Amino acid sequence: MKKLILIHISLLWSILLCHAQQDAQFTQFLFNKLYINPAFAGVEQETQFSFIHRTQWAGYQASFDEGGGPSTQVLSFNTALPKYNSGIGFNAVLDRLGPLSNIELQLSYAYHIKMANDSKLSFGIRGGMYTRIVDFDKYRLVDSGDDLIGESGVQSVIRPDMAIGIYYHNPKYFFSLTANHLTQASFSFGDGFNRDPLVNSFYLMGGYTIKLDRNEKWLLTPNLLVKASELKEFSVDAGALLEYDEKVWLGTSYRNEESINLYIGANMPRKIVRSGKPSSLHNIKVGFGFDYVYSGRAAKETTSYELMVSYGLPVRAPKYPALIRTPQFRY
Repeated sequence: MKKLILIHISLLWSILLCHAQQDAQFTQFLFNKLYINPAFAGVEQETQFSFIHRTQWAGYQASFDEGGGPSTQVLSFNTALPKYNSGIGFNAVLDRLGPLSNIELQLSYAYHIKMANDSKLSFGIRGGMYTRIVDFDKYRLVDSGDDLIGESGVQSVIRPDMAIGIYYHNPKYFFSLTANHLTQASFSFGDGFNRDPLVNSFYLMGGYTIKLDRNEKWLLTPNLLVKASELKEFSVDAGALLEYDEKVWLGTSYRNEESINLYIGANMPRKIVRSGKPSSLHNIKVGFGFDYVYSGRAAKETTSYELMVSYGLPVRAPKYPALIRTPQFRY
Protein backbone atom coordinates (compact mmCIF):
# COMPACT_ATOMS: atom_id res chain seq x y z
CA MET A 1 0.00 0.00 0.00
CA LYS A 2 2.89 2.37 0.72
CA LYS A 3 4.14 1.75 -2.83
CA LEU A 4 0.67 2.58 -4.18
CA ILE A 5 0.63 5.82 -2.20
CA LEU A 6 4.07 6.83 -3.51
CA ILE A 7 2.94 6.13 -7.07
CA HIS A 8 -0.06 8.42 -6.67
CA ILE A 9 2.16 11.17 -5.25
CA SER A 10 4.72 10.88 -8.05
CA LEU A 11 2.02 10.99 -10.75
CA LEU A 12 0.35 14.10 -9.38
CA TRP A 13 3.51 15.93 -8.35
CA SER A 14 4.47 16.37 -12.00
CA ILE A 15 1.31 18.45 -12.60
CA LEU A 16 1.46 20.46 -9.39
CA LEU A 17 3.21 23.35 -11.08
CA CYS A 18 0.53 26.01 -11.15
CA HIS A 19 -1.70 27.95 -8.79
CA ALA A 20 -5.47 27.55 -8.45
CA GLN A 21 -6.10 31.26 -7.97
CA GLN A 22 -9.69 30.80 -9.16
CA ASP A 23 -10.40 29.15 -5.77
CA ALA A 24 -10.34 30.96 -2.46
CA GLN A 25 -7.23 30.44 -0.32
CA PHE A 26 -7.18 29.94 3.45
CA THR A 27 -4.43 30.30 6.02
CA GLN A 28 -6.22 27.89 8.41
CA PHE A 29 -6.54 25.16 5.78
CA LEU A 30 -5.76 22.47 8.39
CA PHE A 31 -9.18 23.23 9.90
CA ASN A 32 -10.92 23.42 6.51
CA LYS A 33 -9.95 20.10 4.92
CA LEU A 34 -13.37 19.20 3.53
CA TYR A 35 -13.25 22.32 1.34
CA ILE A 36 -10.01 21.00 -0.15
CA ASN A 37 -10.75 17.28 -0.36
CA PRO A 38 -14.09 15.39 -0.37
CA ALA A 39 -12.28 12.25 0.85
CA PHE A 40 -11.94 13.92 4.28
CA ALA A 41 -15.66 13.43 4.98
CA GLY A 42 -16.07 11.34 8.14
CA VAL A 43 -12.40 10.34 8.43
CA GLU A 44 -12.03 11.68 11.98
CA GLN A 45 -15.13 9.80 13.21
CA GLU A 46 -16.83 13.01 14.26
CA THR A 47 -19.83 15.03 13.28
CA GLN A 48 -18.31 18.42 12.50
CA PHE A 49 -19.86 21.80 11.72
CA SER A 50 -17.52 24.66 10.79
CA PHE A 51 -17.61 28.22 9.52
CA ILE A 52 -14.72 30.29 8.16
CA HIS A 53 -14.77 33.93 7.13
CA ARG A 54 -11.81 35.38 5.24
CA THR A 55 -11.20 39.03 4.35
CA GLN A 56 -8.33 39.36 1.90
CA TRP A 57 -6.31 42.59 1.64
CA ALA A 58 -8.32 44.25 4.42
CA GLY A 59 -8.82 47.96 3.87
CA TYR A 60 -8.50 47.80 0.11
CA GLN A 61 -10.62 50.46 -1.64
CA ALA A 62 -11.67 50.53 -5.26
CA SER A 63 -10.62 53.44 -7.47
CA PHE A 64 -14.25 54.48 -7.88
CA ASP A 65 -17.69 53.68 -6.43
CA GLU A 66 -17.95 51.19 -3.59
CA GLY A 67 -15.86 48.08 -3.33
CA GLY A 68 -13.14 46.32 -1.41
CA GLY A 69 -10.88 43.31 -1.38
CA PRO A 70 -12.07 39.73 -1.90
CA SER A 71 -14.01 38.07 0.91
CA THR A 72 -15.02 34.44 1.35
CA GLN A 73 -17.35 32.52 3.65
CA VAL A 74 -17.43 28.73 3.91
CA LEU A 75 -20.02 26.76 5.87
CA SER A 76 -19.34 23.03 6.01
CA PHE A 77 -20.61 19.84 7.63
CA ASN A 78 -19.34 16.28 7.62
CA THR A 79 -20.03 13.12 9.57
CA ALA A 80 -19.02 9.46 9.59
CA LEU A 81 -21.24 6.50 8.69
CA PRO A 82 -19.38 3.69 10.50
CA LYS A 83 -21.90 1.02 9.51
CA TYR A 84 -21.05 1.62 5.85
CA ASN A 85 -17.33 2.52 6.29
CA SER A 86 -18.21 5.87 4.78
CA GLY A 87 -18.64 9.56 5.39
CA ILE A 88 -20.74 12.35 3.91
CA GLY A 89 -20.24 16.11 3.81
CA PHE A 90 -21.63 19.40 2.55
CA ASN A 91 -19.98 22.70 1.59
CA ALA A 92 -21.62 26.07 0.99
CA VAL A 93 -19.21 28.73 -0.32
CA LEU A 94 -19.74 32.42 -1.06
CA ASP A 95 -16.76 34.12 -2.72
CA ARG A 96 -16.96 37.83 -3.60
CA LEU A 97 -14.50 39.63 -5.90
CA GLY A 98 -15.82 43.09 -6.70
CA PRO A 99 -18.56 42.85 -9.35
CA LEU A 100 -18.12 39.07 -9.49
CA SER A 101 -19.55 36.58 -6.96
CA ASN A 102 -19.25 32.78 -6.92
CA ILE A 103 -21.59 30.48 -5.00
CA GLU A 104 -20.88 26.78 -4.49
CA LEU A 105 -23.23 24.16 -3.05
CA GLN A 106 -21.46 20.80 -2.95
CA LEU A 107 -22.19 17.32 -1.54
CA SER A 108 -19.32 14.94 -0.72
CA TYR A 109 -19.16 11.18 -0.21
CA ALA A 110 -16.12 9.22 1.00
CA TYR A 111 -15.47 5.51 1.35
CA HIS A 112 -12.99 4.47 4.08
CA ILE A 113 -10.65 1.48 4.06
CA LYS A 114 -9.25 0.54 7.46
CA MET A 115 -5.56 -0.29 7.51
CA ALA A 116 -2.89 -1.33 10.02
CA ASN A 117 -1.74 0.91 12.88
CA ASP A 118 -5.09 2.75 13.14
CA SER A 119 -4.60 4.11 9.64
CA LYS A 120 -7.33 4.79 7.13
CA LEU A 121 -7.36 5.32 3.37
CA SER A 122 -10.31 7.29 2.05
CA PHE A 123 -11.57 7.84 -1.50
CA GLY A 124 -13.97 10.72 -2.04
CA ILE A 125 -16.15 12.33 -4.68
CA ARG A 126 -17.89 15.70 -4.64
CA GLY A 127 -20.61 17.08 -6.86
CA GLY A 128 -22.93 20.03 -6.94
CA MET A 129 -23.51 23.39 -8.52
CA TYR A 130 -21.25 26.37 -9.16
CA THR A 131 -23.03 29.68 -9.71
CA ARG A 132 -21.33 32.76 -11.14
CA ILE A 133 -23.03 36.13 -10.64
CA VAL A 134 -21.86 39.29 -12.42
CA ASP A 135 -23.07 42.85 -11.75
CA PHE A 136 -22.31 44.48 -15.11
CA ASP A 137 -23.32 47.91 -13.80
CA LYS A 138 -20.19 47.95 -11.61
CA TYR A 139 -17.83 47.80 -14.57
CA ARG A 140 -16.36 51.05 -15.88
CA LEU A 141 -15.19 51.00 -19.50
CA VAL A 142 -11.91 52.53 -20.60
CA ASP A 143 -13.16 52.44 -24.20
CA SER A 144 -16.87 53.15 -24.63
CA GLY A 145 -18.76 50.53 -26.59
CA ASP A 146 -16.37 47.73 -25.61
CA ASP A 147 -17.97 44.48 -26.80
CA LEU A 148 -16.59 42.60 -23.79
CA ILE A 149 -18.97 44.52 -21.52
CA GLY A 150 -22.11 44.59 -23.60
CA GLU A 151 -24.54 43.69 -20.86
CA SER A 152 -26.13 45.53 -17.94
CA GLY A 153 -27.70 44.61 -14.63
CA VAL A 154 -27.06 41.48 -12.52
CA GLN A 155 -26.86 38.16 -14.34
CA SER A 156 -26.07 34.65 -13.16
CA VAL A 157 -25.11 31.32 -14.72
CA ILE A 158 -25.32 27.93 -12.97
CA ARG A 159 -23.07 25.03 -13.95
CA PRO A 160 -22.36 21.54 -12.51
CA ASP A 161 -19.06 21.02 -10.73
CA MET A 162 -17.20 17.92 -9.57
CA ALA A 163 -14.08 16.86 -7.65
CA ILE A 164 -12.38 13.63 -6.56
CA GLY A 165 -9.79 13.00 -3.87
CA ILE A 166 -7.69 10.57 -1.85
CA TYR A 167 -6.99 11.09 1.85
CA TYR A 168 -4.66 8.96 4.00
CA HIS A 169 -4.98 9.31 7.77
CA ASN A 170 -2.54 7.98 10.36
CA PRO A 171 -2.22 9.06 14.04
CA LYS A 172 1.24 10.44 13.18
CA TYR A 173 0.74 11.90 9.70
CA PHE A 174 -1.69 12.53 6.86
CA PHE A 175 -1.59 13.31 3.17
CA SER A 176 -4.22 14.39 0.68
CA LEU A 177 -4.52 14.54 -3.12
CA THR A 178 -7.40 16.30 -4.91
CA ALA A 179 -8.46 17.01 -8.48
CA ASN A 180 -11.06 19.80 -8.60
CA HIS A 181 -13.35 21.34 -11.26
CA LEU A 182 -13.35 18.21 -13.40
CA THR A 183 -16.28 19.49 -15.47
CA GLN A 184 -14.30 22.63 -16.48
CA ALA A 185 -17.48 24.71 -16.44
CA SER A 186 -17.75 27.73 -18.74
CA PHE A 187 -19.81 30.85 -18.04
CA SER A 188 -21.19 32.61 -21.11
CA PHE A 189 -23.62 35.45 -20.50
CA GLY A 190 -25.82 37.28 -23.00
CA ASP A 191 -22.84 38.81 -24.77
CA GLY A 192 -21.55 35.36 -25.73
CA PHE A 193 -18.16 35.75 -24.07
CA ASN A 194 -16.84 32.99 -21.81
CA ARG A 195 -15.84 34.77 -18.61
CA ASP A 196 -13.10 33.13 -16.53
CA PRO A 197 -13.97 29.43 -17.11
CA LEU A 198 -13.13 26.96 -14.38
CA VAL A 199 -10.03 24.91 -15.12
CA ASN A 200 -8.78 21.71 -13.54
CA SER A 201 -7.04 22.44 -10.26
CA PHE A 202 -5.01 20.10 -8.09
CA TYR A 203 -4.12 20.08 -4.42
CA LEU A 204 -1.42 18.22 -2.53
CA MET A 205 -1.58 18.52 1.26
CA GLY A 206 0.27 16.74 4.06
CA GLY A 207 1.56 16.93 7.61
CA TYR A 208 3.59 14.95 10.15
CA THR A 209 3.08 15.17 13.94
CA ILE A 210 6.15 15.16 16.21
CA LYS A 211 5.90 14.57 19.97
CA LEU A 212 8.04 17.10 21.83
CA ASP A 213 7.75 15.67 25.36
CA ARG A 214 7.22 12.35 27.09
CA ASN A 215 3.73 13.23 28.24
CA GLU A 216 2.74 13.95 24.63
CA LYS A 217 1.22 17.30 25.54
CA TRP A 218 3.38 19.35 23.19
CA LEU A 219 2.91 18.42 19.53
CA LEU A 220 4.53 19.97 16.48
CA THR A 221 3.06 19.36 13.01
CA PRO A 222 5.01 20.60 9.99
CA ASN A 223 2.59 20.88 7.08
CA LEU A 224 2.46 21.66 3.38
CA LEU A 225 -0.20 22.67 0.86
CA VAL A 226 0.53 22.90 -2.88
CA LYS A 227 -2.15 24.38 -5.17
CA ALA A 228 -1.96 24.05 -8.93
CA SER A 229 -3.89 24.62 -12.18
CA GLU A 230 -3.28 24.72 -15.91
CA LEU A 231 0.45 23.91 -15.64
CA LYS A 232 1.37 27.59 -15.65
CA GLU A 233 2.30 28.58 -12.10
CA PHE A 234 2.03 27.25 -8.56
CA SER A 235 1.45 28.32 -4.97
CA VAL A 236 2.95 26.67 -1.88
CA ASP A 237 1.95 27.12 1.77
CA ALA A 238 4.64 25.67 4.05
CA GLY A 239 4.46 25.97 7.82
CA ALA A 240 4.13 24.33 11.22
CA LEU A 241 1.46 24.01 13.92
CA LEU A 242 2.37 23.87 17.64
CA GLU A 243 -0.30 22.43 19.98
CA TYR A 244 -0.45 22.10 23.76
CA ASP A 245 -2.59 19.40 25.36
CA GLU A 246 -5.03 19.52 22.38
CA LYS A 247 -6.43 22.74 23.88
CA VAL A 248 -4.51 25.66 22.36
CA TRP A 249 -2.43 26.05 19.22
CA LEU A 250 -0.17 28.47 17.41
CA GLY A 251 0.74 28.13 13.76
CA THR A 252 2.77 29.93 11.16
CA SER A 253 3.25 29.50 7.42
CA TYR A 254 4.86 31.04 4.37
CA ARG A 255 2.98 31.47 1.09
CA ASN A 256 5.39 31.90 -1.79
CA GLU A 257 5.27 35.27 -3.54
CA GLU A 258 2.36 36.35 -1.33
CA SER A 259 2.50 36.51 2.48
CA ILE A 260 3.79 35.41 5.86
CA ASN A 261 0.94 34.02 7.99
CA LEU A 262 0.14 33.46 11.65
CA TYR A 263 -2.85 31.70 13.22
CA ILE A 264 -3.88 30.96 16.80
CA GLY A 265 -6.79 29.14 18.39
CA ALA A 266 -8.28 27.23 21.27
CA ASN A 267 -10.24 24.01 21.69
CA MET A 268 -12.88 24.03 24.43
CA PRO A 269 -13.94 20.43 25.16
CA ARG A 270 -17.19 19.94 27.03
CA LYS A 271 -18.57 16.73 28.51
CA ILE A 272 -22.27 16.15 27.97
CA VAL A 273 -23.88 14.51 31.01
CA ARG A 274 -26.96 12.34 30.63
CA SER A 275 -28.64 10.44 33.45
CA GLY A 276 -25.88 11.60 35.78
CA LYS A 277 -23.09 10.07 33.63
CA PRO A 278 -20.80 11.65 31.02
CA SER A 279 -22.03 10.40 27.64
CA SER A 280 -19.83 12.18 25.09
CA LEU A 281 -17.19 14.84 24.63
CA HIS A 282 -18.11 17.82 22.46
CA ASN A 283 -15.50 20.22 21.10
CA ILE A 284 -15.82 23.89 20.21
CA LYS A 285 -12.87 25.35 18.32
CA VAL A 286 -12.21 29.02 17.70
CA GLY A 287 -9.32 30.25 15.55
CA PHE A 288 -7.98 33.50 14.11
CA GLY A 289 -5.62 33.86 11.16
CA PHE A 290 -3.53 36.85 10.08
CA ASP A 291 -1.56 37.34 6.86
CA TYR A 292 1.14 39.92 6.31
CA VAL A 293 1.28 40.55 2.56
CA TYR A 294 4.79 41.32 1.31
CA SER A 295 4.34 40.85 -2.45
CA GLY A 296 2.43 43.00 -4.94
CA ARG A 297 1.99 45.82 -2.45
CA ALA A 298 1.22 48.32 -5.20
CA ALA A 299 -2.12 46.58 -5.87
CA LYS A 300 -2.83 44.99 -2.47
CA GLU A 301 -3.29 46.05 1.13
CA THR A 302 -0.85 44.80 3.74
CA THR A 303 -3.04 42.41 5.75
CA SER A 304 -5.63 39.67 5.41
CA TYR A 305 -7.44 37.91 8.23
CA GLU A 306 -9.66 34.91 8.97
CA LEU A 307 -12.07 33.83 11.69
CA MET A 308 -12.87 30.14 12.21
CA VAL A 309 -15.49 28.49 14.46
CA SER A 310 -16.24 24.76 14.55
CA TYR A 311 -18.25 22.33 16.63
CA GLY A 312 -17.65 18.59 16.80
CA LEU A 313 -19.04 15.57 18.58
CA PRO A 314 -18.01 11.91 18.30
CA VAL A 315 -19.86 9.40 16.17
CA ARG A 316 -20.66 6.19 17.97
CA ALA A 317 -19.90 2.88 16.30
CA PRO A 318 -23.04 0.85 15.56
CA LYS A 319 -23.99 -1.82 18.07
CA TYR A 320 -25.23 -5.16 16.83
CA PRO A 321 -27.26 -7.62 18.93
CA ALA A 322 -25.36 -10.63 20.20
CA LEU A 323 -25.91 -13.93 18.41
CA ILE A 324 -28.19 -16.26 20.33
CA ARG A 325 -28.17 -19.88 19.22
CA THR A 326 -30.98 -22.34 19.98
CA PRO A 327 -31.66 -25.82 18.64
CA GLN A 328 -34.31 -24.38 16.32
CA PHE A 329 -33.53 -20.72 15.77
CA ARG A 330 -30.57 -18.48 15.22
CA TYR A 331 -30.67 -14.70 15.04
